[in-house]
Amino acid sequence: MRSRSAPSPTSVSRMSFRPRSWCVGTRFLSIHLTGTGWVDQAGRTARLTANAATLLDTARPYELRLDSVQSQLVLQVPRVRLRGAVIRDSTARLIDLDAPTLIILRHVLTGIMKEGCPTGTANQLADTVADLLSALLRQHTDGHGTPPPLAGEALLHAARTFMRRHLTDPNLDVDAIASAHGVSRRYLELQFARTGDSPATHLRGLRLAEAQRRLHKTSATVADIAYGVGFNDVNTFTRAFRRTHKITPREWRAHQSSSGPH
Repeated sequence: MRSRSAPSPTSVSRMSFRPRSWCVGTRFLSIHLTGTGWVDQAGRTARLTANAATLLDTARPYELRLDSVQSQLVLQVPRVRLRGAVIRDSTARLIDLDAPTLIILRHVLTGIMKEGCPTGTANQLADTVADLLSALLRQHTDGHGTPPPLAGEALLHAARTFMRRHLTDPNLDVDAIASAHGVSRRYLELQFARTGDSPATHLRGLRLAEAQRRLHKTSATVADIAYGVGFNDVNTFTRAFRRTHKITPREWRAHQSSSGPH
């Protein structure tokens, strides 16, 4: 357990990987004291705010973005202490700090931070903390059941993250994105319109940016790149690329080659 601060905005991604030995069996409960951010895991997105808590499983893919200066109370818990589907379903869900069990848990943790563990009580305190956390997560999951669809800023963040992760899927379109988040296509488009964007435009921009990176960094053919970033045909890719960059992908690659390294 520790108190942690992040001095500036930070972004952390942990995609599919072979976990290091120190984190194979670890879950983190973060109690957010100050600051804001986002956490994504298991297809869920939670907005991090002061006076709330979230659970993160470091052995599974996740994305964490801290938008501002952070102050957190972080509890590191071995996986063997927290088992079962209910616990797995608790990651990346926001837990209100007013939840009675979380209030008790926070008081216990704060007391340990300030006064330490009395001699001979470490194991007992560890069991107490683990039991409180298990009870909290079960209450939280049972109380919420199936979470309601995201809305507003949370939906936008979740949809953008989903697009980044799945942009190479040729079947990914606006309908699929809306369905994955439990909302209608029209509702998703309205949320993006509030920011002067659209889901289709945002997805196309992500695919073109990835295509641009591959044109510059690889020797793959234009056709392979087009299909590799999710376009269903080369002509559609070329037209979209030309609208954005005013030249074709081949011309852009040739210009980059002639310009040399930057």
